[in-house]
Amino acid sequence: MSGVHSLMHRAALALGALRAKLPLRHANRVGPNARVFGVPFVENHGTMEIGADFTLSSDPVMSHLVVGRGATLHIGDRVSIGHGAAIASDAAITLGDDVILGPLVMMMDTDFHDVSSMDALSERKPIVIEDGARIGAGVVILKGSHVGRGARVAAGSVVFGTVPDGAMVRGVPARPVRERAHHVDLEPTEVAERVRRVVAETFGMARPVELNDGPKTIPGWDSLGILRLLVSVEDELGLSLPDNAIAHARTVGEIVDAVLRED
Repeated sequence: MSGVHSLMHRAALALGALRAKLPLRHANRVGPNARVFGVPFVENHGTMEIGADFTLSSDPVMSHLVVGRGATLHIGDRVSIGHGAAIASDAAITLGDDVILGPLVMMMDTDFHDVSSMDALSERKPIVIEDGARIGAGVVILKGSHVGRGARVAAGSVVFGTVPDGAMVRGVPARPVRERAHHVDLEPTEVAERVRRVVAETFGMARPVELNDGPKTIPGWDSLGILRLLVSVEDELGLSLPDNAIAHARTVGEIVDAVLRED
């Protein structure tokens, strides 16, 4: 019986690898253990290199990775990109190791036309996102931006320029957050409801999320998924959690408990 289980396990791994390989087949290089959820739009006319343990979500909203002629897109190891992302490189975009992009992030290294003339080409300026940076949902990163190592960009922000290493920025344009943010006092039931909603959005759940849901019932609940969830929970509730606050949570209810302890 163990032989049958081993065979089924290998078959599942092979099928998962095939599902990732097909959408990313236009990339010049893809590292091992890539995972793709949904069907993204991938177009490569330059150089697209993707590191190991890459995760790309395209469900429920399609993600786009586009590289123009002579341009480059370099994605490091253990990078996670949420659904609805739009990354367009016309010069060079670099995502370092362990970078997390939340859902609906837009990143482009050109305006595609000059502001003074629709017929003139816009200046192109590379974008660099350094190791360990976390980019919240709906963030727009404009040409020439440089997000430092371990920096955090809050949801809905627009980045233009340099974000220092380890900084937390938010707003339009994004500016450093100088004081630790705290959410307003909420009843535990409201915290639970908002966390459940964030979990559903982060993992693209089509059904309501229950407090006893966890890695066995939610696809994508792993170390990278938890990091994405941490960023989304912080953005939703307006607080800053320690990096390990929900790292070992095995259910949605345990995440709620962790948030309430930080209140």
